[in-house]
Amino acid sequence: MSVPPRKIVANNGDDAKNTREDVNSESVENEQPQYDESSLEALWGGQAASEPTSLPSAKVLASAPWIIPEHGSADVVGLVLSGPIIVETVYDPATRTARFAVKEPGKEPCYAESLKDKGGRVFRPLVDSMVHNGVVLLPSEIGPATDPPKLLGEVVGFLHRYVNFAHLEDLVVAATYILFTWRFDEFTKVPYLRVHGPPGSGKWRALKTIASIGYRAINVPGGSSGKAMLRLLNKFRGTAIVYFADITGRSQRDREAAIQLALGSLVDLLDIALKPERWADSWEPMARSLFGPKVLATSESPLHPLLDSICLTLELEPTERTDIPISLPPFQRWHEADELRNKLLRYRLDYAQGYPDHESPRFEKGFSPHLQELVMPLRKVAEDSPEALPFIDTFIGRRDLPQLASTRLSGELIVLNAIAMRLGRGEPIPIKSLAEELTEEGTEEMTPTLLGIMLSNLGVSTRRSTGGLTVVNTNLEELIDAYRSIGEEPPPLVLALADSYEGRGELPQPHIVKDQHSSGRGADSWGEE
Repeated sequence: MSVPPRKIVANNGDDAKNTREDVNSESVENEQPQYDESSLEALWGGQAASEPTSLPSAKVLASAPWIIPEHGSADVVGLVLSGPIIVETVYDPATRTARFAVKEPGKEPCYAESLKDKGGRVFRPLVDSMVHNGVVLLPSEIGPATDPPKLLGEVVGFLHRYVNFAHLEDLVVAATYILFTWRFDEFTKVPYLRVHGPPGSGKWRALKTIASIGYRAINVPGGSSGKAMLRLLNKFRGTAIVYFADITGRSQRDREAAIQLALGSLVDLLDIALKPERWADSWEPMARSLFGPKVLATSESPLHPLLDSICLTLELEPTERTDIPISLPPFQRWHEADELRNKLLRYRLDYAQGYPDHESPRFEKGFSPHLQELVMPLRKVAEDSPEALPFIDTFIGRRDLPQLASTRLSGELIVLNAIAMRLGRGEPIPIKSLAEELTEEGTEEMTPTLLGIMLSNLGVSTRRSTGGLTVVNTNLEELIDAYRSIGEEPPPLVLALADSYEGRGELPQPHIVKDQHSSGRGADSWGEE
């Protein structure tokens, strides 16, 4: 049994009043299996091809838009039914066709043109001018199944090809966050991702690259209408990509924008607006859900404290790399991103639960409770790819350790904290550059010679290289012993890493390896020594 896709035809370039017509399914280049008679009979009740596919007697747990009518028909971009049964809209810009991708537990995902529940409501794929023009990005088809570690490696390689992150752990956190966006509805609180850097560091490029493979990415320039952005978030329930979001809180408009954006980090916080009642002069309160991941780009201006407290900040820096393309393709012709976005859709269909899990891990000693709550969704997603966990812990430790310039510590403790903050980056630390950084932070008379003698007395390994003496920053046992030799307890980051690797001492270092992408250009992927 074949279900034809749904085609949207725009009128004079404005699809506000779209007409729909069926097209021959043979014109769509997609080999994903359609519903056959047996699966329809077992799951959907066996409807005729001309009728909407009937939904099982399962409760609708979530939908996008957030509120759907109780009767009649509705255009939805996705549904989550108990089971869970995941329903997502796929849209092919080449053929301008849209249909549902449906995944039932224990079965291969299939397509359906429309769905009908027991109450008679008919659900059709939601496609409007925002989707046609690339403001909202949807997968074009169901991609092949990929193991989570391999998929994370492909996302790491994709980001590394187009963006220069200042730290390796920032790259891994960004890749893990992208996987998290495809499963964000399993959590009751979501962190935001902030891309920060000086002019010329590639903030716009980073946001566009993340948007190209994010879950239902909604591209919103920072100067857009606030009301329009809130309506888009309520309608599509996806990942908001806010370009140039320098929300400092210095103006009333900034403060209102910060509060409204911050509302979207908690599932139970809704934006309350007023809408006029039809044929009346009165106004009626209306609730809008803004819940979902958000990626912001900011420059040198400080972000509003309310937003800064829920953001994971990634640092960018100007690059001299010659392997990064100068320009990026348009969204709808970025075939490499489209292929990866389709794989991520399959990842959601195979692994997502679609609703919050009430079994939440407990707080651990050492790290601040706020940071644990902020990073818990990423750690949960990374359980399928444990090689990412050390980098996430390093990222946490960089925020959790005290600032060197604002603390009165002994010289030895300042040096050890500086090394701990650089754990897990996979590169030796040149003593010369470390001494220069410590001097800038206010440590007196910190020369490379003095630093080398201090490290030798503390028992921290160093090695000779072409650039001079360097610190080997992967031996956790040496670092722990060095802290205790001066009567100090190691920071939580170091202890957590040591515990997670059962005292093996040496922190495993994933690295970027080269493979050959289908386009013929060298690509980066995930690997281990």
